Amino acid sequence: MSNTVTAMSADTRERLSIPMPPNPYSIAITPDGKTAYVGAGASDSHKNPVITPINIATNRTEPAIRLSVNSYDMAIAPDGKLVYIANGNGLGTVTPVDTLTGRVRPLVWVGGGPTSIAITPAGRPKHPSLAVNRPPRTRPALRASCSRPHPESSSAWPN
Repeated sequence: MSNTVTAMSADTRERLSIPMPPNPYSIAITPDGKTAYVGAGASDSHKNPVITPINIATNRTEPAIRLSVNSYDMAIAPDGKLVYIANGNGLGTVTPVDTLTGRVRPLVWVGGGPTSIAITPAGRPKHPSLAVNRPPRTRPALRASCSRPHPESSSAWPN
């Protein structure tokens, strides 16, 4: 696997390889189309998993955001303010990251070991609705609305 993301122009089909930290695995694009977030796992040379923002207009990376646990899939809130990352770590959590500040918010408890995540387009009346896929041996494979905080967190959905 190469440690790059390939950007391609829809008009000209021109391709550009953008270097990434080791083990890139997932990508999500903000609703305004300005930023792509690429997840990369921990490796021998890169001790912590990260997400790396890419400015889509310039194809340049911004500083990587360190995560505390290995993560899998990502989804971005409809308002573009938070990236939610499924932590398939057995801890049963999702990591929210503020897209404006790059700050990692308190973990959100969803149960199981989530590996995929999606957010309803309706967004956030009071809490966003998440669909979280978990391994088959852990209770239901889908949990549509998550509002319980992680035991180490002070709130369920960070503001």
